[in-house]
Amino acid sequence: MTIPTNQLLSCTNNYVMQLYVHTARTLLVVGGIFFGFQFSTFPAQAKGNDITLVRSFKKRERIEQVSWFQPTWVDINKNIVRFTGKLSLDDYIVIHDYKVLVIVDESENMFEDTVELTGAVTPVNIELVSPMGDILKERFYIQVDSLKSVAKPIADSKKEQSDSILDYVGRVFRNRFRYSAGLGVSKINYSEGSIYNINLLGITGKVGLVFAQGPWWEFGGNTYITILPFSITGTEKTLRFFGMNFKAGYKIPMIKSPWSLQVNGGVFIGRTLVTGSSFGYEYLLFPQIYLSLGRRWNYLFKSGIYLKYAPISDQFFSLSPTSRELAFGALHYWDRETGKIDYSLELDYSTLKIVTEKSIEINTSSFSLSVSGHF
Repeated sequence: MTIPTNQLLSCTNNYVMQLYVHTARTLLVVGGIFFGFQFSTFPAQAKGNDITLVRSFKKRERIEQVSWFQPTWVDINKNIVRFTGKLSLDDYIVIHDYKVLVIVDESENMFEDTVELTGAVTPVNIELVSPMGDILKERFYIQVDSLKSVAKPIADSKKEQSDSILDYVGRVFRNRFRYSAGLGVSKINYSEGSIYNINLLGITGKVGLVFAQGPWWEFGGNTYITILPFSITGTEKTLRFFGMNFKAGYKIPMIKSPWSLQVNGGVFIGRTLVTGSSFGYEYLLFPQIYLSLGRRWNYLFKSGIYLKYAPISDQFFSLSPTSRELAFGALHYWDRETGKIDYSLELDYSTLKIVTEKSIEINTSSFSLSVSGHF
């Protein structure tokens, strides 16, 4: 039996058309499932009146143990927005823009920070660091529903873009570097052999710089000098004390919040400044180690104490086992809002003993109370 050519072509066309229809239906179903899954994993987690926090659909850019609340405006004229999160993990440190965020509600384990919007969509990166050093990362986006809400649109010119880069570098510098300046009243007793026994009351000034390398390491230094010795007995000469400290500190990860324990090591360089150089010591250089224990009471206040020991030399690297310094102190820290000056009240006591090569014994004890501002 021979099938006519026109009937064969008609059957072939019908079969091809049915194949196309079934293929298109399959693609539509698969595509719908795929895109439905994609959009279901890219939800707007939190939404304000005209700003939305959107989480990434990529697993490597999400931390499932963090939930987010609706963002709020802080300063709409400067495009500043506050975001708030809740952490279901214990003892993790939250880092944003190279700074450790403060837990504002310890009972709920909530944290917050601000970010400056750069356009209709602004990416924000968050890191969580465990006590053992494990790092979790999240990248979410703050979206402005209407471009009219952005007071300062994203820069178009090269000059404005370069300015924004400089602003970013400035923010990184401010968040990782902190400097301080303070003034205090010091009461010092200095004795050298059986000849000098001096009591001094004066104003001491000090400045310092600290560099934070992640949540655990800290490097820094400070210098101090007796600015004004306004009361001195035992000599008619002017006596001042000058010193510089350089340190590296490591925060012990096993100590759980709100407590912290830091081990510090470094060197000290110091000398006395005396009219005519008739007594005193010069070019002290010695290693030092000290422990500092701190406790945060809430997001505003924290306190701490420290204990220091140092073997002392009156010449470079010529240590005498009978020469040493012991010191301890306490401070109370007022941690204010971002962009404002923080303050600390510090109480220090130290006793120093030096036995020179000529067997002359120098003893110094000092007690000081000071106030510092941290920028």
